Amino acid sequence: MPGRDPKQPVDEAYTAKMKKYTTAPYFTSPLVDYLPASKTVPTPEVVLGDVAGAPGILPYAEEVYKYMRLLEKASPRVKVISIGTTEEGREMIAVAVTSEETSKSWKKIARASRSWPIRARSIPTTPKRTNLSRRPRPFTTSLERFIRRKPARQRR
Repeated sequence: MPGRDPKQPVDEAYTAKMKKYTTAPYFTSPLVDYLPASKTVPTPEVVLGDVAGAPGILPYAEEVYKYMRLLEKASPRVKVISIGTTEEGREMIAVAVTSEETSKSWKKIARASRSWPIRARSIPTTPKRTNLSRRPRPFTTSLERFIRRKPARQRR
């Protein structure tokens, strides 16, 4: 199984807490069982007060959003997109994390999806159609349709 790049520095203290809090080894893999060390990108501990997923700590959405926005400021590879509000008026976000090459084309991606921010819509619990043999179309957002699109080089 592939693991991390041995040249990648690791935040040992944070990684030790992750391993301590993980209750069984099958909940993780060598790809995500450590936190890379960075001088510019903050750890979740900075905002949440402990490791993400620590026992007895359930952060509020606002705290998680704050951390995601810190990541966006710290790395050009992270983009936070406001996708609307809940029925209670709370903000909903989508977070895109990508490679360095793809992050260089954020403006192109934004132009391709002029519908951002996406308006939140209520999903009906019962179909309004009288013909129940037809399946209702699934609820999708512009962001979901964009994510499912194949990159230009794969469409040929």
